[in-house]
Amino acid sequence: MGQPPSGVPRELTAPLAARTSRRAARAAPRAAPAILEPCAHPSITGELWPIARGALLGVALVTAAAVSLYFFNLPDAARLRVQLDAKFLLAHLIPASRCQGRCDARVLGSPAPDLWRIRLLTPSWSRCLRIQASAFRYTNEHGFRGVTDSACH
Repeated sequence: MGQPPSGVPRELTAPLAARTSRRAARAAPRAAPAILEPCAHPSITGELWPIARGALLGVALVTAAAVSLYFFNLPDAARLRVQLDAKFLLAHLIPASRCQGRCDARVLGSPAPDLWRIRLLTPSWSRCLRIQASAFRYTNEHGFRGVTDSACH
């Protein structure tokens, strides 16, 4: 065999085995960094760290807010629960069609721990009650438990 014709690249005239082994030898050093580059590239880790740090800071702030709300706003949580109980009681006593948006259930205050005064207002009547929050419940057999009449003053 002689020399390859001029202008023809040597890779095209070399035997196939020699060409593939040279290609593999040239590609091997480039393959490993290409696979590992997204994990170890300083610009990518530099870009992701502020995002991760921001996410961790956000989680910490939300957790701190939830804990502080739990420990510092217990009376507000109890008041909200009693407000919902009062609305449930009102909805059970008078149908929504008779209220037409004019009925209301208000929490008047708490004269003792776990005991709350409420006022139910409708277009035709107003009534004050006491709800013992820990005992308040409704069953089909017995109706409402933990509710007693109270003076409206």
